[in-house]
Amino acid sequence: MVTATYGEPQYDNNNRLYVRNRQLEVGLEFERPWAVDGDWLSVFAVTTAGWREQALILSDEPGDERSDEVGRAVFTVGGGVRIDAAGTAQGWQLRILAGLYATLSAGDAYLEVSGETYRVQEAALNALLGFTVEFE
Repeated sequence: MVTATYGEPQYDNNNRLYVRNRQLEVGLEFERPWAVDGDWLSVFAVTTAGWREQALILSDEPGDERSDEVGRAVFTVGGGVRIDAAGTAQGWQLRILAGLYATLSAGDAYLEVSGETYRVQEAALNALLGFTVEFE
């Protein structure tokens, strides 16, 4: 499995400060049906290793100010459930998934923007609710 993510979530409760995240990971995923007599519900586990780069963006009226970028190795472990939602027996399948993922970086880092220093690259526990579309 190969995963590439990008996002600019808000930093803590500061509605003017955002963290630009770029992450690339490679890993393994295991999936098994929950019950022997049906495969509409399954459990999965995933583990990955990769690289995450982060920068801070301070959104201000005159213009945006950006910090330098910092990169670290990152490791993710997680798991959850998948539920078949729609599709054909042969061909495509829409599935809903819910899970928990723990992300650990090789070390915390600090970035400075507008004269203030902020901690980034922290360990995190994330809940995920989404969908996948699979083709056979």
